[in-house]
Amino acid sequence: MKIALFAPKEDYIAFTLKVNNLVDDWIIVNQCDTPSDFFNRDNNKNYSALWVATDGAKGMEMVIELQEKLPKSHVVWESDDEYFALTAYELHPACFLKKNDESEYVITAITNIQRGKYHAIGIV
Repeated sequence: MKIALFAPKEDYIAFTLKVNNLVDDWIIVNQCDTPSDFFNRDNNKNYSALWVATDGAKGMEMVIELQEKLPKSHVVWESDDEYFALTAYELHPACFLKKNDESEYVITAITNIQRGKYHAIGIV
């Protein structure tokens, strides 16, 4: 499974360790600073999920941009501010998580991706 993580570099290692400790299968996580960074890469295909873990309005803007450019993608939005849940309801990401949420919610999101309950993305 391959995840594009949109988060500060300092969060990359913690996130990678967290998700790989929660599930049995190995998960490849590639860190991206911005959606533009992701779209400019040569290896931007075949991701199972786009995981936005950038706080505040910047994270919301990333979710909007990713969904506009890749409407069938599985976007997971993880925010430090629970008040973005209403905005998430309006934007319809595949999953909205509060940062530092219970592990069971992260496991559920990853399991749903692995079981194919969401679209895998590929840029054609």
